[in-house]
Amino acid sequence: MKPGQTGRADAEDRALVDDDGYPTDWGIAAVRCFHGSPAALVELLEQMWWTPTLMTVDEWLDGQLGAVVRVSLATGGWSGNETLIDTLDGSMFHLRFWESSHRGGRHVYEVPKREWQVAGQLGVIVTDSNPG
Repeated sequence: MKPGQTGRADAEDRALVDDDGYPTDWGIAAVRCFHGSPAALVELLEQMWWTPTLMTVDEWLDGQLGAVVRVSLATGGWSGNETLIDTLDGSMFHLRFWESSHRGGRHVYEVPKREWQVAGQLGVIVTDSNPG
């Protein structure tokens, strides 16, 4: 809602991406503050990812033959996707599930299948900036 307005916020104030497809401040905040399952976070990213064909979600077996959901995100060199990756880099999702990053903007996450639908805090890791 804009300052001075009453009632509910306009739908466009809560758009995840702007008219050019770039993540809005609202969209970035939705990722930064995300609480839910990895599946729901990936659904949110799919709504914001430029060219969703640059994102794949598949079931795999990891090195220990455990079932994982592998999420592969390729930025395609597009700054909007890179903004989303930068937001993920400081998140619990990244801390818990990051598998690898590759030249060319490909980022891979592996979520144990048993955790795919489990809700939790997956947004930005809060640190105490006042040590003392």
